[in-house]
Amino acid sequence: MKLMGDSTMMHIRRGLGVAAATTTLIGLLLPAQGASATVPAGCAGSDNTTTKTTSLTADCVLTGTWVVDDGWTIDGNGFTISAAGVSGPMITNGPGTGSTPATMTVGHATIDATGAGKGILFDGARGRVNGVTINGGQYGVEIDNTVGASFVATDPTDQVRVQSRSVISGYQDAAVHVTGGMRFTVIGSRIGKPATGSGQADGVFVEGLAHGAITENRIKLSGAEPASRPDTFRAGVRISRTLRVEVKRNVFTGADADFGVSVDNPGGLPPKTTAAVDCNLFRRSNPSGSDPFGVAVGQWSTGRNTNVVLTNATFEGKWKHDTGVVGATSVTAGATNVHDGHCPPDAPGHLRANGGNHKIKVTWRGADAPPYAPLTEYKVKAKAKGHHAITKKVGPKATSAVLKGLKNNRSYVVTVTAKSNGGKASATARARTGR
Repeated sequence: MKLMGDSTMMHIRRGLGVAAATTTLIGLLLPAQGASATVPAGCAGSDNTTTKTTSLTADCVLTGTWVVDDGWTIDGNGFTISAAGVSGPMITNGPGTGSTPATMTVGHATIDATGAGKGILFDGARGRVNGVTINGGQYGVEIDNTVGASFVATDPTDQVRVQSRSVISGYQDAAVHVTGGMRFTVIGSRIGKPATGSGQADGVFVEGLAHGAITENRIKLSGAEPASRPDTFRAGVRISRTLRVEVKRNVFTGADADFGVSVDNPGGLPPKTTAAVDCNLFRRSNPSGSDPFGVAVGQWSTGRNTNVVLTNATFEGKWKHDTGVVGATSVTAGATNVHDGHCPPDAPGHLRANGGNHKIKVTWRGADAPPYAPLTEYKVKAKAKGHHAITKKVGPKATSAVLKGLKNNRSYVVTVTAKSNGGKASATARARTGR
């Protein structure tokens, strides 16, 4: 790893004089030979050169930016990383090899970015933010490509994912900011209220030809009255001058929030900013109706500049769904949908059926469902041609079941159906019972 102050970088030497793969670092991060800056104190942990993982063993106070070597992981082990006088990002990646993107993972840590510019910065890098809590900073996570790394458009791993119940709140401008043509996913996370007064403060802000997905998150908005123009209102998701962005299966809540989703393309570049907004719940908690749009979907600069496809939306509370004028700009705020949020779960994955003596054991991976329409049960069925089906119902957290009372030496079609109040989805497999 490296630590970078305002003007100097320092390197951790891997396994200094130690034959084993793990080097314990207690109280400080060691500088490389030739480094000439004060060694930051306050961090304790160990490096595993086999897994390329740095594991913290105590809370850590950074006095400079922690620059993570290409391919390495920070495992916070539940400890808190805070900063003293760090004006830039607290954690960022080192360069990749040539134009190849670097790789960095940060997991299982609490990052106190109060007073810092950013919590985590990915610059020309792919990687993961796993189960990290970030509070404060201009941006919680920023994803950019100022170094000009070359990404493979057809490679799904060439992106940054914020995932695994990460929590970001208290930010000044945005919890997650994506730009520089980067691909990203924000999934299964919580985005809380920003710590700012009037002006712009978005949950996820996507711009600069970036593209990706925002799915299965809980996004809580703050009020900023009144909305005036695209660069001053607040939104749970703000999309501006991007390629395609999918916003699916999220729950947006707020009081006098301006918009749940805002889509804009000032200047008409690229030719059209496209957003697919599907299966979201927009819940307005303020019954006063003082905000004309509540937490609806705002489409600015309509026509050739933006294209918002809104499907399967559920709106709760007072909100306005037709066209209005905000700051002399006509805004289309999303119409009601005939499906009204009836969003079924995904089908169970990795279905396996193994036959035995008068029985079949069935296993599967749990089905994903919108957070506002959770699974209610699984129905497991085995059916042989010309015979009655044997069925069994299990709870929504089950991932296996055994069907008994079957005839031996027969081929069965096994179906597992995930059910919720939004619908159902099934997967099938085949199995043969014993002789």
